[in-house]
Amino acid sequence: MEYPANTNTFNPTAKPQTLQFLPRSVTTPPESMYDEGYYTQASVEVTLPLGCIDAQTVIEKSPHPNGLADGHPDTSRSLALVDSKKIAFEQSLGVYYRHFHDSHPILLPRKLLFSALFEQYPSYLKNMIQFIGSHYELSASTETVSATIGHELSNESATDGYMVQALLLYAIALHARDEQTRARQILSSAIKIALELGMHREGFAVDNSYGSQYLAECWRRTVWELYVVDGMLSFHMHEQHRLFNEDIEAFLPCDEVNESDMVSVPNAQTFAQFRERAFAKDEVVFSSAAYRIEAVRVLGTVIGLGDSPYEADSERVGAVDASLNGWLLHLPPSKQEVLNQEGKVDEMLFQAHTIVRAAFIYLHRPRSNLLFATIEETTACTRPEEYVSPISSLHIHAAKAIHAANELSNLIALPVPLSTHSPFFICTVTISAIIHLAAYSVIAYADGGAALRERIQMATGALKVLGGVWPIASPILEQVKQVARGIFIFGPQGNSTRSTSMNDVAAAGGNGGITFTNDDSWLDEMIDRFSEQHGNNDVVFPS
Repeated sequence: MEYPANTNTFNPTAKPQTLQFLPRSVTTPPESMYDEGYYTQASVEVTLPLGCIDAQTVIEKSPHPNGLADGHPDTSRSLALVDSKKIAFEQSLGVYYRHFHDSHPILLPRKLLFSALFEQYPSYLKNMIQFIGSHYELSASTETVSATIGHELSNESATDGYMVQALLLYAIALHARDEQTRARQILSSAIKIALELGMHREGFAVDNSYGSQYLAECWRRTVWELYVVDGMLSFHMHEQHRLFNEDIEAFLPCDEVNESDMVSVPNAQTFAQFRERAFAKDEVVFSSAAYRIEAVRVLGTVIGLGDSPYEADSERVGAVDASLNGWLLHLPPSKQEVLNQEGKVDEMLFQAHTIVRAAFIYLHRPRSNLLFATIEETTACTRPEEYVSPISSLHIHAAKAIHAANELSNLIALPVPLSTHSPFFICTVTISAIIHLAAYSVIAYADGGAALRERIQMATGALKVLGGVWPIASPILEQVKQVARGIFIFGPQGNSTRSTSMNDVAAAGGNGGITFTNDDSWLDEMIDRFSEQHGNNDVVFPS
């Protein structure tokens, strides 16, 4: 599955290469490969494919779908002219940009695919694109590609920005494959190389861009993505955020103008400026990525409180709660909605909102009566938590945690394919389900918890859909289903402090009071209803 390494000499003003089965463009090359008009014209020879669509679509839109000019005597050799490995790579590339890129946009934008800049990507980075894309293709063997990419990276001695990008993407994929220890190791290697290179300094982006504002923006995005992913893995693995106190001087990432572009001029805004936004004379709207970075920073302060009731006094807990509420209160109107009028989700803003809600839950659940429902086992996303001294009433903490879980449910319900969200979304879905199950267990609702059951059904349906892409979701779904069986069998416990543990569930099957079996077809049917209505019809896997 290895894509052949490029051996061409880099020429930053070269015209983008066309696919072999497309005729060479006769368009006069622009003065610069970054000329805006050159990449946006509707020229079938060069700009129709751009890696945004799979190889079959490229062939269909070619002037010669068989790969040969009309009247060519040897039509039997049509597809033979296109290397099979290139076809596989083109398809994975298209899938990668459709489903994954917007959630972790550290590589070149779509419009620069097959440009001279893109052709400089080393084989291990192209293979990483193919590895991630293979998870969205039903016909692809992810295990084969995984073994190949792991072996290639272990034998690669490069220590440059491209290697940082490859390792970063690999860490995200390993987390989504439920290989948590390996994911942390790979991310640590990426962080080490990045700091040694000085990627956290603005000078790195400028000095290593070949004069391209697009490549410079990619380097900025890469180092800030390290910060975000480090924070997310720290949260899920209950570790300290390693880059939390690192002084990152690189400019903040810019916003996307549309699905295939970056802005023409970098924001030239720093994180220090962002942190002072509340006191600015005039409101300054920053990029969505900046609010995502701030969400991870606040999440890091929650993690820093620790688990012990003796490690966090009420003043510190109150300050962190204020930071979370401040994040919401200072959102400008243009950043309060994650879905635009065209139905397109701003993935950076979407993730920011999910991170803040997860932080609310992480902060308030251990201090609430929801903790009395000890319902979850240790997973890649959750672990049993210890009770922590509250700073207000148990019910206030519970209300804040439940409200955050409800907001996460609302994000799950957005009319967009679940597969386009970051793999880290799987854990936020799980966290919301855990909170709703706990609330169902310990709180007496007037409707008997019917609304909570619907939210739990939606969360489990989402996990089922996402399990078809990323392996981490499937075992978590089974654990959530197991907990749900126990909770729904016992029914709402009102304000009882009795815990609903898996030991209780097992005991229920053996006593004379409740009959319990392993037949959970009723729950599967409930999950399937959501999957059919929302998930499976939205997630389109290429054939």
